[in-house]
Amino acid sequence: MKSKVLLILAGLIIGGTMNLEANNTVKNADVPIKKVTLYSSGVGYFEHKGTIENASKLTLPFETSALNDVLKSIIIYDPNTALPVINYPSEETVKRTLASLSIDLNNNPSIEEILNSLRGAEVKITATREITGKIIGARIKKVKIGDEAAEISSLSILSEGQIQTIKTDEIISYSFTDPKITDDMNRALDLILNSKNSNIKNININLSGDKKRDIEFSYVIAAPVWKATYRFDLAGEKPYLQGWAIVDNVGEMDWDNVELSLVTGKPVSFIQELYAPYHLNRPIIPLSIAGFAQARTYESGMVDTYYVGEDNIEMSKEVLASEININGRKMMKSPMAFAGNVHQEVTNTRNAGDMFVFTTPKPVTLERQQSAMIPLVQTNFDAKKVSIFDGRNAGYGVSSNPALGVKFKNNSGMKLPAGPITIYDDGTYVGDALLEFLPENDERMIAYGDDLSVTGTVSASETAKTDTVTVVKGVLNISIKHVYEKVYTFKNNSTKDKNIVVEHPIMNNSKLIEPQKYMEKTGALYRFDVKIKNGSEAKILVKEEVVKLTSTSIANFSKDNLVYYSTNKEISPNIREFFVKAATMYGEMEEIQMKHKEMSDLRENYIKEQDRMRRNIDTVGSTSVQGKEYIIKLISLDKNIENVDTKIKETTEKLQDLRKKYNEYIKGLNG
Repeated sequence: MKSKVLLILAGLIIGGTMNLEANNTVKNADVPIKKVTLYSSGVGYFEHKGTIENASKLTLPFETSALNDVLKSIIIYDPNTALPVINYPSEETVKRTLASLSIDLNNNPSIEEILNSLRGAEVKITATREITGKIIGARIKKVKIGDEAAEISSLSILSEGQIQTIKTDEIISYSFTDPKITDDMNRALDLILNSKNSNIKNININLSGDKKRDIEFSYVIAAPVWKATYRFDLAGEKPYLQGWAIVDNVGEMDWDNVELSLVTGKPVSFIQELYAPYHLNRPIIPLSIAGFAQARTYESGMVDTYYVGEDNIEMSKEVLASEININGRKMMKSPMAFAGNVHQEVTNTRNAGDMFVFTTPKPVTLERQQSAMIPLVQTNFDAKKVSIFDGRNAGYGVSSNPALGVKFKNNSGMKLPAGPITIYDDGTYVGDALLEFLPENDERMIAYGDDLSVTGTVSASETAKTDTVTVVKGVLNISIKHVYEKVYTFKNNSTKDKNIVVEHPIMNNSKLIEPQKYMEKTGALYRFDVKIKNGSEAKILVKEEVVKLTSTSIANFSKDNLVYYSTNKEISPNIREFFVKAATMYGEMEEIQMKHKEMSDLRENYIKEQDRMRRNIDTVGSTSVQGKEYIIKLISLDKNIENVDTKIKETTEKLQDLRKKYNEYIKGLNG
């Protein structure tokens, strides 16, 4: 196997620490793009291959927005370069360079701000006369001329020991006696002009090899999503499908005879800000003022088992050299062994992990800022025309038209990505359709219009019947069987026989009763095939059964509930007998409870009568004749209350006993 060196930005050095001055500057065309892989997720893999000689520098132009992706993904293979150097203009290059000059033109300063920033510099001014002196400062003064406000700008300089002030609108020219200031001015203006000329930044790859050799490098950057589009001709026994891929080269480099691959799938992809310099704020620590040394003691320690001493360091170096040798021995497979490295024709597509790759059978040439259509698939399909009736959106008793459609099987030998389809039939355009991602050998239906020659109506009905009734530990379980029926009626007004595909929505938790077979089933639909002759009608009955279960605690039943179930003929005899006895026991409890209430009401009346007697005694006195009669009645009421209390206790105990027996009875049946 050919030895290769994988260098993944380990040698990325920006600036002058290892600034390589190449002997040869290789143009981009010398190491051109040879492989492009476009992903449906919006990124592209670009691989360059070429031959260079000696030390060389490669310059790659990128839009600024692509630099984060380039810095994240670029990978270089050069068997003769131990440490490549990549440099590029920093995002802060212009701003920092301008700030470093004697004239700072950042933030578009005014002439007064420029002159103030150069206070002390010697300037030669040509106005009504020539004056040479050192700048003291420039200022703008607001004045009023007539009814209008105005601004007057002036410059103050020190010339021959005198301070002189000159209005700037009288100055014809400035020149600085220090040539460095003039040079910095020219450089600053050039930097500003060049930074505004283009959004393109150059990545420079410096390779320090000393002989002729083949090199490769690649990167992943954002790229327009490639699109699939299809044409479907329904004429003939086997309809013909033609698919195209639309690709865009929006980069700054031409594609000249590149191997183009198109990938469907969703690999993880993200952008991280690597191009912009980051500056971290560090804490300010107070000065450590030396004082006197504190006495310290230290406990003894033990050498850790995993301590790496000099011997272990030497061993680690050997291990590292055996795994990664930057002098040309292999360290891993080619850096180009990615999903984009698939050399197959379109008809021999393949999987790349969970992704699917289409590779053009011939190299593709596409200039920068150009787009192209690439043949994707051409094949005949097993297909038939159908009319698709959507039962989900059909109104009851309202006529509607099915959709014109095609049912076909993907026997192209490849997976088909999603895209629009233009439908042709009998030599003319008949409509558009949408195709979702279609796996190999999968079947699909598409609709491209309304079939006005066929009308369909829907009628519906529902019946419910008790299926089973059981009692388990005092809980009544009732199973009710609901039968839902839909009748689809179609009328074919055309001169051709029709194949109707009825899409019937599946009810939750239902069982299909009729028809017993369906053409196919999705997660939400049954599909039934209905054939209808020209000029005739056809019907299909779809019957579904849904069993609904209710559970109720019998302890919460009233006597009427118990009587209802004891006379319900839909319930088995043993369950009815259970409810008959339960109703009888419930009636006994009601009777005792009624007696208990009567005794309680009587006791309450006795107590009220006693209160009345006491008030009367208080009024007439206990020693009066009438008072003595009230006392006799009061004593009689006490005896009555005692008798009532005895009966209340008896009814309470009896009611508790009956309720206990009733609860034990209703919980004792399991059937």
